[in-house]
Amino acid sequence: GNARFLNGGISDLASSTGFLVGGVFTDGRAHDVVIERGANITTGKQGFALVAAPHVSNAGTIVADDGQAILAGGTAFYNPAGADGGSALQVAGLNDGSGAGGSAGSVLNTGLVQARRGSVHMLGHDVTQAGVALASTSVAYPGSIELNARDQANGTGGNPSFTRGGALVLAPGSVTAVLPEKDGATTSSSAAADAAFKGSALSLDGATVNLQSGSLLEAPGAAVGIAAHAYTGDVSPTAGRVYVDNGAIIDVSGLANVVLPMSALLVNVSRIGQNELANSPLLRNGFLYTQKNVLVDSTQSGTRADGLDWVGSPILNVAGYVDNVPRTVDQLMTKGGNVSLYGSEVILRSGSQLDLNGGFLAYQAGWIETPNLLGANGRVYDIAAADPDMTYVGFAGQYTQDHVRWGISQTYNNGMLAGSRRWDPGFIAGGNAGTLDVQASHALVLDGEVSAQAYAGRNQVEQGRQPTGGSFDFELPAAAATDLRFTYTPGLLLQQSALMLDKLAPAFDADTAWDAALAAQPSDVGHDTNLQWWLPISTGMLSDGGFATVKLSTGDRSTQILQQAGSTLAVQPGGSVTLSASRVTVLGEISAPAGSIDLVSVGPGVVTPAMQANDGSTLRPDITVGNGAALSTRGLWVNDGGLAADQRTGDRYINGGSISLAASI
Repeated sequence: GNARFLNGGISDLASSTGFLVGGVFTDGRAHDVVIERGANITTGKQGFALVAAPHVSNAGTIVADDGQAILAGGTAFYNPAGADGGSALQVAGLNDGSGAGGSAGSVLNTGLVQARRGSVHMLGHDVTQAGVALASTSVAYPGSIELNARDQANGTGGNPSFTRGGALVLAPGSVTAVLPEKDGATTSSSAAADAAFKGSALSLDGATVNLQSGSLLEAPGAAVGIAAHAYTGDVSPTAGRVYVDNGAIIDVSGLANVVLPMSALLVNVSRIGQNELANSPLLRNGFLYTQKNVLVDSTQSGTRADGLDWVGSPILNVAGYVDNVPRTVDQLMTKGGNVSLYGSEVILRSGSQLDLNGGFLAYQAGWIETPNLLGANGRVYDIAAADPDMTYVGFAGQYTQDHVRWGISQTYNNGMLAGSRRWDPGFIAGGNAGTLDVQASHALVLDGEVSAQAYAGRNQVEQGRQPTGGSFDFELPAAAATDLRFTYTPGLLLQQSALMLDKLAPAFDADTAWDAALAAQPSDVGHDTNLQWWLPISTGMLSDGGFATVKLSTGDRSTQILQQAGSTLAVQPGGSVTLSASRVTVLGEISAPAGSIDLVSVGPGVVTPAMQANDGSTLRPDITVGNGAALSTRGLWVNDGGLAADQRTGDRYINGGSISLAASI
């Protein structure tokens, strides 16, 4: 064992067995690790803190900044990706001699586990996060947190398979957060910098995942995956359940009110050379050539008559200067993040919060001053509106007097003509909202407050570049991944209001079987509203939440999407609605102003309860738009006359959109 560790560490690729093997003790002792309150474990920079035992409890402080902090409860561990894969340590029980029914390890954290600019991992059959788990993301180093209540792993590569799982609990008062690291690091404003930036990531897995009341999961702009897995042999009625209780908060909204001075919009061109005049051949040997320290306004942009896009000034090629404006991590994290919820049952109770809002930059009030140019025709031109076909002879308001006798010259400036100076009261620049991706196969409750708003600033409206609202994607899990405890496939039911489980089954909690909710339904419940056959989705929640894109799909399952009469699904202007199933029935209203609506029938399949009418007859796999239903993508009627700049709607959404109905036989 010692020789193997010295040779390859815990990531040794030379052996198929785990490194920490032999953890099944026969001396009758627990061999647990307990870190008591007041104790402190701190690694050096880029350090590695691993606490592994059959049961691990931490009430102290573990810090591994710029590195990795791991609490692992189990009897055998290995890294399936090896030294080159960069994968986190996983819990494996297949090599400890105990077999599939072996002892179940556990992790309990009531203290602090921290890895700024690094990663935090808690691994075991059962994981309770009741303290603080903290990581951070900087411009160059993404932070991550993994809470994995699964073991008996096997396989190689970055995605090992698991054969059993336990309970993952985020306890009341717990904080699980990946926050921006304000260490002064910057990157450029280019598209390449956007593509290179890696945001925060959190993954929560278990047989059950329970975010209890008062727990907080916060990670601005992060990718959060929450998954509950129903494993073969697990007969628990709650296996495969994601449960977010009243008072629990999941917040991946973009950073809001990131304050910047107005001067941040001004870009200094240190020297105008041939490259800066590349798109203005008539000016290459003119007055502007070799001018130094010329300011342009980076918010000014457009397309010239010859089709060339410009920023700052139509006569200058300064896009590279604008791209090189430094940005901090705060400015990179204004977009809303993505949340994925996967399980046989996904339940968000009333009073829970899921925040996917886009954030915004807040430019403070200040002066914007850029130079005016004097044309050969005697007219004055703002550099942001200069004509590339005009010859310029100098800066407006600037006069030079030559004193021949003394061999000197003096330059005078007329402040009234020299520059375009304007007071800007300040404005915001909003980021896109995030995505909520849900997969559930047996029960779905979305009673919580879900928000995916995007906030457009004055300039974004004027330029027709408003940020987009959130996306809601729902898909039934693939047939191969379906919970084998259930033999039927539900349909998707679009109704105006949420389910309100509080009223249906007031005593329902994280440990209550879903059968209790089914039994609480009225005795005369109709087929088209029976929760046994349907997964309800509130159109009111989607409309009020600010979503711009809604995609609902039954995947490879043979079932129906039914929108109830009287319900309205309205996405944000320019958005889209896509409904795809064996049968799509619309009895309400769907509105996507200046956007698109796509209804798709994927054709026949096996007969399921959701494909049956109230009288038991089998429904055709087709598309039905009922009497009184409406599909609308008409453009907005806009009247911005007399409105202040920050109150205008703009003309981006005045044109009508598209509607498509496609059926496969």
